[in-house]
Amino acid sequence: MGKCSRILLLGGLLLNQAPWTMVVSADSVTEDTVSIQDTVESTIAVEQEETLMSRDSKDEHIHSTKDNDGRNTEPSELSQSDSSEPVELNESTSSSSENEVRSQNETDAIENQTTEDPTENMASGTYGTSDWYITYDGVLHIGSGTFRSTSEINPWSRYRVKKIVFEGNVIAGEDSSYLFGNSGGTWADLTEIEGLDKLDTSRVTNMSGMFNNTRGLTKLDVSNFDTSNVTNMYAMFNGLFDLTSLDVSNFDTRNVTNMSLMFANVINIDKFDLSNFDTRNVTDMSLMFANLRRSDLDTFSMDLSNFDTSQVTNMDRMFQGLNRVSSLDISSFDTSKVMNMSSMFSGMQSLKIIRLGQSFSFHTNAMLPSPISSEIYTGKWVNVGTGSIDFPNGLNIWSASELMANYNGETDSDTYVWQPNLIDAAPVTVKYQNSEGEQLSEPTVLSGKVGMAYESNPKEITGWNVVKIPDNAVGVFTEEAQEVVYVYERSDAAPVTVRYKDTDGNELSDPTILNGKVGLPYTSEAKEIPGWYVVETPANASGIFSEEAQEVVYIYERSDAAPVTVKYQDSEGNQLSEPTVLSGKVGLPYASEAKEIPGWYVVETPANASGIFSEEAQEVVYIYDRSDAAPVTVRYKDTDGNELSDPTILSGKVGLPYESEAKEISGWYVVETPDNASGIFNEEAQEVVYIYDRSDAAPVTVRYKDTDGNELSDPTILSGKVGLPYASEAKEIPGWYVVETPDNASGLFGEEAQEVVYVYDRSDAAPVTVRYEDTDGNELSNPTILNGKVGLPYASEAKEIPGWYVVETPDNASGLFGEEAQEVVYVYERSDAAPVTVKYQDSARNQLAEPTVLSGKVGLPYASEAKEIPGWYVVETPANASGIFSEEAQEVVYVYERSEAAPVTVRYQDSERNQLAEPTVLSGKVGLPYESEAKEISGWYVVETPDNASGIFSEEAQEVVYVYERSDAAPVTVKYQDSEGNQLAEPTILSGKVGLPYESKAKEIPGWYVVEIPDNASGIFSEEAQEVVYVYSVLHKNNEKENDSRGTLPATGEETLGQSMLVILGTLLILLSYRISKRKKNLSN
Repeated sequence: MGKCSRILLLGGLLLNQAPWTMVVSADSVTEDTVSIQDTVESTIAVEQEETLMSRDSKDEHIHSTKDNDGRNTEPSELSQSDSSEPVELNESTSSSSENEVRSQNETDAIENQTTEDPTENMASGTYGTSDWYITYDGVLHIGSGTFRSTSEINPWSRYRVKKIVFEGNVIAGEDSSYLFGNSGGTWADLTEIEGLDKLDTSRVTNMSGMFNNTRGLTKLDVSNFDTSNVTNMYAMFNGLFDLTSLDVSNFDTRNVTNMSLMFANVINIDKFDLSNFDTRNVTDMSLMFANLRRSDLDTFSMDLSNFDTSQVTNMDRMFQGLNRVSSLDISSFDTSKVMNMSSMFSGMQSLKIIRLGQSFSFHTNAMLPSPISSEIYTGKWVNVGTGSIDFPNGLNIWSASELMANYNGETDSDTYVWQPNLIDAAPVTVKYQNSEGEQLSEPTVLSGKVGMAYESNPKEITGWNVVKIPDNAVGVFTEEAQEVVYVYERSDAAPVTVRYKDTDGNELSDPTILNGKVGLPYTSEAKEIPGWYVVETPANASGIFSEEAQEVVYIYERSDAAPVTVKYQDSEGNQLSEPTVLSGKVGLPYASEAKEIPGWYVVETPANASGIFSEEAQEVVYIYDRSDAAPVTVRYKDTDGNELSDPTILSGKVGLPYESEAKEISGWYVVETPDNASGIFNEEAQEVVYIYDRSDAAPVTVRYKDTDGNELSDPTILSGKVGLPYASEAKEIPGWYVVETPDNASGLFGEEAQEVVYVYDRSDAAPVTVRYEDTDGNELSNPTILNGKVGLPYASEAKEIPGWYVVETPDNASGLFGEEAQEVVYVYERSDAAPVTVKYQDSARNQLAEPTVLSGKVGLPYASEAKEIPGWYVVETPANASGIFSEEAQEVVYVYERSEAAPVTVRYQDSERNQLAEPTVLSGKVGLPYESEAKEISGWYVVETPDNASGIFSEEAQEVVYVYERSDAAPVTVKYQDSEGNQLAEPTILSGKVGLPYESKAKEIPGWYVVEIPDNASGIFSEEAQEVVYVYSVLHKNNEKENDSRGTLPATGEETLGQSMLVILGTLLILLSYRISKRKKNLSN
C-alpha cells in the first residue's frame, strides 16, 4: 500500500469514528474493539521507517538489529511488544465504503487547495465557539473563543495546513488530544504555529498526540502552557523530526499518568530540561524517549535524576533506539511496580555508563546491550566501586545478561561501566622520613592499574609534623615503580614550666619556660635565690619533652640569717647595757626595741630599728642621754588647798639639791613651811607646798521667796574668808520649784555683807506610770502615763491584752499625785496553749515510739527533741522542732531510718581456729536479716555450720564461724620398677588428708637395689593422684653392683636403714606437733 493510500485510509477511519476518546488504562482493553493507539503507532512506525530510511541513508546511520523472532527490524520501528496492551476506541469502526467516500472527499479538498487562488478562503467554520478559516495557501486562521471539550476530530484536520495563526485568545478544551497532530500524515507540511501563547491550556486534561507527527515544525514554543490538570501526554511530541529545541521546563506534570511515546522520534534536539518534571503519578513510560537520534550526541543532555517512577508499571522500549547515547543516569528509578520492561534498552549499542540505584531492578528482557570484547574492553560490565569511571575497581563483573539477572539494588547500586582491560601497575611506595632520611614509620605500598590515579596521605606520627608534601603525593600508576616521600620534623613540644616555690607553695621567682621538640631531652636547674636554698629537687628535673605540658617544681626553704646585734650607748659610744642579739631567717622581718635604762632616755632611735634579716651581720645602735630630773613644784595654798599664786617650777638633774622659798602674797601669810622646802632632785616629781591663811569675811545671807516676795523658809547665813568663793543653793521646798536663780548665787566673800534671793513657784506633780507586766516582770504593753498636780487624785485601769488576763490589781491603782514618781503595775498571766504532739515515725509514717505531748502557755517557746530509738537514727528533723505555743494544736514529726548495723564477720577456720580464707564482712541495717554462706575452700569441707549462719543485724558486731576439716586426699601410689619400667613388686598406696605430708620408702626386693630415689619420695597430699617411682637395678652373684654412668650408690640395706630412720623421726615430729597443738587448744579453752 502506498503512502497516500495509507493516509486516506487513516483519515477515513478518523472521520467516521468521531467523536472518540482515548482510554489510558490497559485494563479496559477488549478483543472486539479497534485500538486507535495501535493504528497511530503502526502508522507512525511506517511513516518513521520511510522518513528515517530516506534521511539516514544519506548519513549511513541505519543500524539493523534482530528481534526475538530473528527477523531484521529497523531501530525506528515502534511495534508494540506482546505484553503491551493498546488503547481502544469507544465506538466500532465504519464500513470500508464509508471510509472510501471520506477519503475521496479529502483528496478532492487537497487537490482544490493546490489549484485555487492562495489568498482566497478554501474552507471555514466554527470549532466550539472559535471561528476559523483556511486559505488556499495552507494558512489556518483561528479566532478567539473556546474549543470543544470532547474528543472529536478537529474540522481542519482534512486539509494540508502549512501554518497556523491564532488571531485571538483561545481556551483549549479539556480533551485536546491530536489538536495539532494527526496519525494520517495531513500535518506533515505544518512548519509554523504563530501566536501559540494565546492558547489557554489551563483546563486541558488530555494532551495525547497534541503535536503528533507535525514533522515539519522547526520551532515550537510551549513554555507558557499550563499543564497543571493534564493527566495524559501520550505521544504529545512524537515525530517532531525537524524540531531543534523544546522548552518544557515549566511543565507541571504532577497529575500526568501516561507519558508513553511523549518524546519519541524527536531526533534533532540535543537538550531536554526535565529537571522540574513531577512523575509521581505516571504509570506508563513506554517508548517515552525512543529513537532520540541526535547525530551529534557529545552535547546531548537529559537529566532524569529527579524522576519518581514508583508508580510506573510500563517501561516497554523506554530508551529504544538511543544508539548514540553513551551514558545514562537512572539511579533515581524505582521499578518496584514495573510489569513490562521489554526492550527498555534495545538498540543502545553506545551505552558504556549506566548509573543504577537501590530501587531499580532489571527484567531479563530489558535488552541491556553487551559491551564489546576487544583489546580495550573485556566484554563485561563492572561497577565503579571506590574507583573511577575510567578505572573502576568494583567486584561485580558481569555480562549484560548476568547484570540483568544478578543486580540487587540494595547491595549492588553503583555506576556500571564497560570493564577495561587494565594492566597491573608497579607499586607506589609511600615513605615517612625525617630531614636526615631516617624512617619514622613503616612505608605504605599503594597498588593499582596502569593509568589509574593514586592518592597518598601523610601518616599521623606522634611527635612529628609534615614539613614537606612531595610533588607526587597524587599521581598516576605507571609501569615503573614510584616512591613518594613525606618529610617530617619533630613537633614543638608542650612547654616545661620550671617553678621555684617555698614549702607553702608560694612562687619565689618567675617560672622558667623550657621549649623543645617532642621526644628530645630537657634539663632544668634550680635558680639561686638570695636567702633561700633548695630542699627538694623534683624527680622530673630532667626528662623528655612531650605533647603534654609539664611542670618541674623546685622546693626552697629560707636560709638562716646573720645575727642582728642591738646595742645601747650614750652619745660618746659608751655601752650602757648588754647588747641584745636577734636571730631569724633571711628575708623575714625583725623588730628591735630600746631598753629602759634608769636615768637615761633614748635620744636617737636608729633607722634600722626594724628591718629584714639578711645574709650579712647587722648592728642596731640606740643612743641615750642622761635624764632630766623630775620637776620640783613649789605651790602656795590656803588651808583649804586653794592655789593662791602660780606655782614655781624648779628643774635640775637627778640627785642635785634644790632650795625653795615662800612667796609674799598680799593679804595672806605663811602659817606652815613644808619639811621639803629644800631637798634633792630625783626621777619622781616632787611638790613643795607653803600653807597660807586669810582674814575672816562679812556674812552672805541666802533668802527663799515666792514671786510676791513672801518668805517661804528661813534664810541661810554663809561665812568665810575674804576673797574665798561662796556658793549658795536653793532649798527644796515641797510643792515649789525655783523659777529664778539670782546672779550672785555664787561669788566671793568680801569685807561687806551680801544677800542672795531665790524666787519659787508651785511644782507639777511627778508622773504616775501604769505598767502591764507578766508574773516575771516582762512588759506586755506600752505603759500609760498619768499627769497632774501634787496632792490631786488619780485613777488607773487594766488594759485588755489578747491571750492574757489580770491576776493581780495593785493597791495603788488609784491614789494622789505627789512629788515622787509613782508606778502602778497590773500583773497578768498567759492563757493555756493547745498541745504540741511530737511523733517518731519511719519514712513510711509508721510509729516507732509513743508520741510526746508538750504543753505550755500561748506565746511561750517550746523545744522538742528526737527520742533515741535503738537501731534507728533521725534522717529528718522537722522545721517546727522548736516553735511557739499557740491556741491551735500542733504536730512535730521526726523521721527515722534504720541505723547501719555493726558488721557480721564470717570466718572460715579449721577445728584449731586457724583461718583458712579471708573473712567475709556482711553489712546492713539494724533489725534486718542477714544470710551467710560457707566458702568453697580447695582441700577442705565444712564440718560445722554455725547456729548464727543466718540472723538479724544488730548494733553489736557479730561473728559467724564455719568450721572445716581437710578433705581426703587423692592416693599416692608408690611403684617399684626397673630402668625399663617393669614392675618389680606390688605398688604401695599411701592415703591421707589434702595438705598433710606423706613419706614413701623403697621396698627391699631380693636381688635388686635402688638406683634412683624419686624427687617426690616425700611430699604433700593433694586432690590430684600422685605417683612415686623407685628405680632398681639387678645385684650380680659376686654381690658387686653394676657399674653404670650414675656412679656407685649405697647398698640397699644402707639406703633402706636411712629411709627407715627418716620415717621414724618424721612420725615422732608429727606426733609431737599434734600433742603441742592439742595442749595449746586445751589451754585456750
